[in-house]
Amino acid sequence: MSEPTNGNGNGHAKIFNLQPTTDPDVIAVLEARRDARSDSRLSRSMKACFDEIADRALNPQFYEAKGIVVISDPALGNVFGVSRRSIWTWKHTIAACGYVWLSKQGKTNMWPLTK
Repeated sequence: MSEPTNGNGNGHAKIFNLQPTTDPDVIAVLEARRDARSDSRLSRSMKACFDEIADRALNPQFYEAKGIVVISDPALGNVFGVSRRSIWTWKHTIAACGYVWLSKQGKTNMWPLTK
């Protein structure tokens, strides 16, 4: 007499499924990026800058802690080929629109970095 088949062939019933989890931090970043893209208060350059910061906030190679990015204005300026002053204006406009919070992180023998 043969055992009844239940689809998996080993005689045991399937008791759970493995599914990828949804990371709420990734969802929050994707929603913020979508909102920023349609925000008329931001220029295209500011939107690109926000995308760069948001991407770094989720990349362990760049963040200090998940969601916390520390970067100098010149380093961010090099990404876009613009001056430190442009970066300063962009990041403060992005912060004024509520997409990021800014603070400073002191470094020995350096100007503070933006956090």
